[in-house]
Amino acid sequence: SETYDGVTWTSTNSVPDAISAFTGNGNANSALCINGATDADGHTNDVYEFDGTNWSATTPTSDATRECTGGGNSSGGMRISGQKSGTGYMNETQEFNGTTWSAGGNYILEVRNLAGGGITDSAQIAFFGLAGGSATNKCGTYDGTSFTEENTLPFSTQGVSGDSLPDISEAMTVGSRSGVKF
Repeated sequence: SETYDGVTWTSTNSVPDAISAFTGNGNANSALCINGATDADGHTNDVYEFDGTNWSATTPTSDATRECTGGGNSSGGMRISGQKSGTGYMNETQEFNGTTWSAGGNYILEVRNLAGGGITDSAQIAFFGLAGGSATNKCGTYDGTSFTEENTLPFSTQGVSGDSLPDISEAMTVGSRSGVKF
């Protein structure tokens, strides 16, 4: 992994397992690496916590997913939607309080490969993704209890990156997928 101090990138210790299709969130001193794939068809419920130097295993989520999104850090975060092993797309979420995971409010649709972020488990935004085999332009915000469907984005895509800081009133997405560059 790498951290950035505003000027320089610095190598840090790696996540203990080789995984892809995970969601990562936090900052250079407190971050989470949530779920993902251990191989082409695999799903994992593993979660790793970063303390600024090292990654270590922490409490896993209750189910194995990949291609999810989320936000927060090691003291409070969230996993949103994704693809659950054996079931396809899902709208389920899980909230992390720094110690345990628990069920959160369902996202606005069953989707995977979506983007989003937030700084706590009670303020999240998620958008885009693959729903029912097609890219979507849907967007939802979370208030700690439930998701609200927001204005749609001007086009549909999936598999891009996004985040919101300092809160969910400001968000950004970047990437290129399905012939759309932005």
